[in-house]
Amino acid sequence: MATTVVSHSGGRFVLDAGAKTLTKDVPAVLTGFGALPHYPQAAIERVYDHHAIVNPGGGGRPAIGEIVAVVPNHVCPVVDLAATTVIVKDGEIVDRWRVDAHNRSG
Repeated sequence: MATTVVSHSGGRFVLDAGAKTLTKDVPAVLTGFGALPHYPQAAIERVYDHHAIVNPGGGGRPAIGEIVAVVPNHVCPVVDLAATTVIVKDGEIVDRWRVDAHNRSG
């Protein structure tokens, strides 16, 4: 999923995605609430309803306003909440897919 860096604080950065989309699932084999492929040393340490706190772990820290990719630990809430999936290849949007499972959790 794509999320935006909204703040820097105490060496960490804040994303505008939180427990509502990333969930609070952290399997024993994983660290954090999702992975940031372009920031592999980073760990999503805490999630609130709509925000996440990320420790860069010695890696770089993206700029405020930068859109970053996050691979969530549990994809079901993402699919339920998203009406459209944007397909990106080599940094370019190549297609958009309608999500048939959107808003079908209840």
